[in-house]
Amino acid sequence: MVSTCILPNIEAVSNIHNLNSVNESPHERMHHYIELAWGFSTALGIFLFLTEVVLICWVKFMPVGGGWDAAVASTVIMVPVGVVFVLFALHFYRSLVSHKTDRHQQELEELSKIKYQLDGEATAVQTV
Repeated sequence: MVSTCILPNIEAVSNIHNLNSVNESPHERMHHYIELAWGFSTALGIFLFLTEVVLICWVKFMPVGGGWDAAVASTVIMVPVGVVFVLFALHFYRSLVSHKTDRHQQELEELSKIKYQLDGEATAVQTV
């Protein structure tokens, strides 16, 4: 959904050099849906794939003699892999959010400095 519907629109908007067009773009209004789609397609998709590998091992090895040991071994191997994946995904997403927050904080500080400079110039013009 994201690559088919939204990415072409983002590319089209990025080629326009009009800031109002960027703010009016649907991808700005739909950023929550885009993040949700990314979460489902990436994080949930990989987690479900890891779960599928375990289930396939159970289905494949259970009819075979000694299959119980192989199925349990696959589960024992994949559970720590799943936990590491979840921890990495949480750390990665938290790092992205932290970076985005820091970037917005810097932009707000820059705007505050510009406002202060403009207010100072406006005051100087009025006193002349």
